Amino acid sequence: MNRSGKYAAVSELKNSMDQNDFHNGFSRALTLLTAAVTNVGLYPPTHPQVAPYIDKAHESLSVLLEENPQVTVLLIEEDLISNNRKLVFPASSGKALAKILKKKGLGRITFITGLPRSHLERLIQDLASVEAKTLKSTSCIKLGKIEMSRNAGGEGKQETDAGQDKTLDDQIGDFVAFREHGLSQMCELYHRIKGGERMNVKVVQGIVSEFVRRFRREMNPLSLLASIKTHDEYTFVHVTNVALLTMCQAEGLGFSGSNLHDIGVAALLHDVGKLIISDSIIAKPGALTKDERITMEQHTTLGAQYLINQKDIPSLALVAALEHHIKFDGAGYPCIPGIWRPHIVSQMITVGDVFDAMRSRRPYRDAIPVQDIIATMRKLSGTVFNPVLLDFFLQLLER
Repeated sequence: MNRSGKYAAVSELKNSMDQNDFHNGFSRALTLLTAAVTNVGLYPPTHPQVAPYIDKAHESLSVLLEENPQVTVLLIEEDLISNNRKLVFPASSGKALAKILKKKGLGRITFITGLPRSHLERLIQDLASVEAKTLKSTSCIKLGKIEMSRNAGGEGKQETDAGQDKTLDDQIGDFVAFREHGLSQMCELYHRIKGGERMNVKVVQGIVSEFVRRFRREMNPLSLLASIKTHDEYTFVHVTNVALLTMCQAEGLGFSGSNLHDIGVAALLHDVGKLIISDSIIAKPGALTKDERITMEQHTTLGAQYLINQKDIPSLALVAALEHHIKFDGAGYPCIPGIWRPHIVSQMITVGDVFDAMRSRRPYRDAIPVQDIIATMRKLSGTVFNPVLLDFFLQLLER
């Protein structure tokens, strides 16, 4: 191993150790939070048993927030996840907290640096209270609800023609409601793949089928996109947004039926190779080193290799996973010898991928205004982007 390779290995090991320390610390803090909720539920607020548990939970979270600007816990089925890893709890405190969050309809809690004790005490009281039906975010505690479409309860469930007698705003509202359900499914799917489980292709197919059924040509793509609330959500929210943007392009260009469906599946899975890359690289807040960049760029070939071993995946998905970082002029990666023009669907995914990446807030930069993104993308027309596809995409944004 050369010197740069050794440095990269040492860096990855250090990052892994840091991640272990973080997850252990967060698990302890949430265990104390759960104990505080339990005690508040058992005793009146002035009971001497209550305050010490709140103090310990606040102290533990404050220590964690000294090293991290914000920390987020996600509820996925019965598991509590942070930074793409399942949190491990002593005894049954993890199950107890998951039960509390599910009962309150919460799918996410983000704690932000500077957390006042009063904010945490209010959250604990609301989590313990039978009467508190609606929990509100504060400046240092952001709450995300579990949102489910009224008519999208399960896999393969059908509705009567949604939207026939509804206004466009109502139809967009229904679409966004299902999108939230789709995001929840993609979050669970991605974490299961990352944990080494086999992909449930039916979940992907079901999400795409519902998107196709609910989409109306008059909808502006910008009205359908989800926002990235925490960096933990970026991967699965981003691929869902890219799928929506790609399907909007494809439908407008005349693709329909099974072709449109396969395009949606390909777009949802285009970044699956990133699940094979170390979190220390994927979630790194700053610039990547040369070796880390080389590793990151392998996600295209790793994604294609992963998908080729899955059943019932359209061949288009393998092509898109491999090609979505190959530019219109042939530059980019992976480098394929000879004259290679990426598939038109890969080119559409590239347009949606770059647009959503730029509009999303990341740990190392703020979201870029849409008009600035458009100006930047126009400058890259003919090199990064197919000029015809880019012009058509920008027309869609003006609906």
